[in-house]
Amino acid sequence: QIRCPRWKVIFQSDSNMGDIVAREGCSLESGEVAVLLCGTRVEQSGPQEVNNDGIVRMPIVWPEHVGRDPSDSSRPPRRRGGWVTCDASAQGGPKFFEPCHDEEVDARPPEDFDPVADRHGGGTWDKNRMWKVVNLGTDPLRALPIVNRMEPFAPGTGKVPPDDVLVHWLADGEIIEQVGHSKKMRGYMVMPVRPPGSVENGGTIGWVTRRVVDKTREGPEDVWLVEIRNGLEADRERRRNRRRRDGADD
Repeated sequence: QIRCPRWKVIFQSDSNMGDIVAREGCSLESGEVAVLLCGTRVEQSGPQEVNNDGIVRMPIVWPEHVGRDPSDSSRPPRRRGGWVTCDASAQGGPKFFEPCHDEEVDARPPEDFDPVADRHGGGTWDKNRMWKVVNLGTDPLRALPIVNRMEPFAPGTGKVPPDDVLVHWLADGEIIEQVGHSKKMRGYMVMPVRPPGSVENGGTIGWVTRRVVDKTREGPEDVWLVEIRNGLEADRERRRNRRRRDGADD
């Protein structure tokens, strides 16, 4: 079977709507069919075309759970394919996509793809994890929201979710339940969670920003969630287990 080229969105705009506009046809005047976010992986579905001005256009497809409707950012796109600008450097613009390496995740959904499960981080997740909110304090700039779409809203960035996106504002000491795999998004790891108050009854699922992607740049102010294991914060449990291995009193 011939493997179609895979690409990753590398352009990040200043728009809250998204980063890449996919259109119905090769023409830049054709209708918008989807808005894609930086980090999205797609599959090339046909040959690229180079416009008279040197702009490289490319037809692509994406999984069902990817992107937003251009007329309503709270909804997924109605179509799973369209045309995008791959490279505008001929006109002094940016490159919008880069090829995916072989080890990166395939953009195509598998045969048994479940879009409902995948919206919450993937269908292979088999053990939920509990996290405790820490280090937020009362400074409004340190606020951490749970939102209804996969988008980072990290403490200290000043980025505030719209009311129709906000699910819950978190506070120190609250416990949330991770219900799927974390995803990389614009320099952060975001994960699907159940908010406080819904953990016990399997209620609403939203997304929360877990941490920065590059942990080597992580300072104390960049830690706002700690994992809970056996009723203890993970670092404390590791210290306790280490003392037990060393024969020290607990």
